[in-house]
Amino acid sequence: MPTEPPEEHLKSLWQDQHTETPPMSVETLRARAGAFHRRTRLRNIIGFTICLGSAVFLALAASRAPTEVIRAADLIMVAGAVWMGWWIGRLWPSELPESQVSGVQLLDFQRAALRRQLTSFSRLMFLGAPMLIGLGVGIAGLALKARHGELTPILVFVGVWLAATWWLNRRYQSKLQRQIEELDALRRG
Repeated sequence: MPTEPPEEHLKSLWQDQHTETPPMSVETLRARAGAFHRRTRLRNIIGFTICLGSAVFLALAASRAPTEVIRAADLIMVAGAVWMGWWIGRLWPSELPESQVSGVQLLDFQRAALRRQLTSFSRLMFLGAPMLIGLGVGIAGLALKARHGELTPILVFVGVWLAATWWLNRRYQSKLQRQIEELDALRRG
């Protein structure tokens, strides 16, 4: 049984209703992609600089370490800083597409850039594993010479640092996921 077409006023109401996600112009999409690209590059430059500075500092500390265990810990952390710097280089953002690309291509580019920045806490700990192992070796080296209770501040600091890293990573990942979902909603239109 064929259905009758809707009345004209219902049809116009349906067509005039507001969408959940208002459409964005290509210029707005390009501006947002450019802003994200600049923020990501700046964050990666800062991270790479911190890794390089840490490697230099730890190499100097290794040359002056009071014990072989602490020297080994410093050298493990030098390797960890280099490892993290290499990973930061892998996350370097792609160049923005040419100005002639369509809005859909910009959405796809931006979504891919956001997905590339998603890093779970377990992956973050994998990346930081050499640093954590070196830290553990260093604490063990200090424990050999420390008196009872001297390591408590260091252990508390490491625990707070890990908790803060987990919290900040979770917060950043949630923000990235919201941005990805917003782009998906724009794409669905």
